[in-house]
Amino acid sequence: MKRSSTPFWGHFTLGQLPYPAVTSALAAALCLNAVLRLLLSDQPVDLLAQILTLTRLTVGVGLLVWIALDADRFPRWVGFASVVSIAVVLVGRVAMDPDNGASIAALYEFPYAAFYLVWFYRPVLARVVIYCTVGATLGVAIVPSLLRGDPIPVTHSLLTFVIFTTCATAVSHYMLSHQRRRVERDPVTGVLNRHGVYRAGKFLSHESSASQGRYCVVMIDADKFKEINDTAGHQAGDQALRELADHLVSLTRDIDVIGRIGGDEFVVILPYVTEEAAPALLDRVRSTSPVAFSYGYANRHEHETFEDALGRADEQMYEQKRARAAGRGPSTRDA
Repeated sequence: MKRSSTPFWGHFTLGQLPYPAVTSALAAALCLNAVLRLLLSDQPVDLLAQILTLTRLTVGVGLLVWIALDADRFPRWVGFASVVSIAVVLVGRVAMDPDNGASIAALYEFPYAAFYLVWFYRPVLARVVIYCTVGATLGVAIVPSLLRGDPIPVTHSLLTFVIFTTCATAVSHYMLSHQRRRVERDPVTGVLNRHGVYRAGKFLSHESSASQGRYCVVMIDADKFKEINDTAGHQAGDQALRELADHLVSLTRDIDVIGRIGGDEFVVILPYVTEEAAPALLDRVRSTSPVAFSYGYANRHEHETFEDALGRADEQMYEQKRARAAGRGPSTRDA
């Protein structure tokens, strides 16, 4: 068997690295840094620093063992709680002594935790934790001096903390959004691909369950697409797909989700569209489309998954296709 020349880690981009692996790497790095600081520090290490270091080592080793034994079920809240604890310790150390070696080391470590937080958790949640940590750290470092009338203690370590935490947050947000666009975009039409559609559908299902809102799932299949490919070639087929995708984008809202999940199959997710309003909207889109298509739609019901609603829309679409082929016209009954 031919051996791949690509190393194991070369098969992964940053966005594909598993959460347990990155968590264990970050935990190991922070533990190693704590040990090296104790061994190589030229300043006396106070009792509190020793206790915090021992606690960090204990928690870090515990995380590594947990991940090694059961990585597939390692919960996300553990990583989040770990970053929050790092932030709390950072603020506490700076409040007690901002010029202490342990405080300076904590300031330098947090940008890595910020990068990790943005990559694996919701952006809003990550930003709240990061900016609250930055604000609290600056507050405990500066406010006491202001109250005493002393000069503001703007140190190199404090500036480094603010600059690199801000940069790490911005860079990780950019990399994550770029990675998702690259992974979730259909290269032919520019709309979402199957992965992107399913991710959006699951997200909307979660959001609609929380808010009691609903959405409409539309399954679209281009008519006689195989004939276009067979008679005019695949370039003409690709052009037809692009025209259909552009048409769907032009007649939908910014909050709607549009994606291509198969050869000539598109999915449109319409938040807050009722089953009474859907037929008129879809007939208007079809009547002005440069490419003929059949469609089926289904409103997601409470406690129903995105896949369930998509399956009902798919069934209705094929019913409509058969009806149109038999000359009976489209069916607009919701499955």
